[in-house]
Amino acid sequence: HQRVDLVAGARDVVPAAEVDPLHPLQQAAELALERGERALEPRQILLALKAFSMWSPGRLVAKYLSGTCASGVHEAKLGREHFGGEVHTYSAAYSEADLKEVLKLSDHVVFNSPAQWKRFRSICPPGKKYGLRVNPEHSEGHTALYDPSAPFSRLGTPRAHIHPGDL
Repeated sequence: HQRVDLVAGARDVVPAAEVDPLHPLQQAAELALERGERALEPRQILLALKAFSMWSPGRLVAKYLSGTCASGVHEAKLGREHFGGEVHTYSAAYSEADLKEVLKLSDHVVFNSPAQWKRFRSICPPGKKYGLRVNPEHSEGHTALYDPSAPFSRLGTPRAHIHPGDL
């Protein structure tokens, strides 16, 4: 069986034979709902806007989504205005001005390092969810640019470099 991930890094997959290639998001979400999977445990289907930034079908596919993942201000705005639902934003680097805008648009903001979190913690309002990207120190890909295990990777902080006082 060839399998299709619903979201990059998702743990749930749907056999390709069960997904209409013209409407994979709709079919996959309907299949999950039919199976009662959404009721079994809290899950979210988040659309990564980096891979799908076309705004025109936003409201159409939004009914099958919990929200969107953004990598900066413009994607967060796209998610908020055209898709609805929760907006989760992560960026390897935020300027203070960009982060202030991201905080207005996002429900969940992920920081790349303890230093980044410490730098901006004072401007982060209560009531939102905040996270820290942990580098998995494991690679599946072949492109060094996207390899979290590469020396000096900016893709999160290795676990050994996170200390109790950092959080």
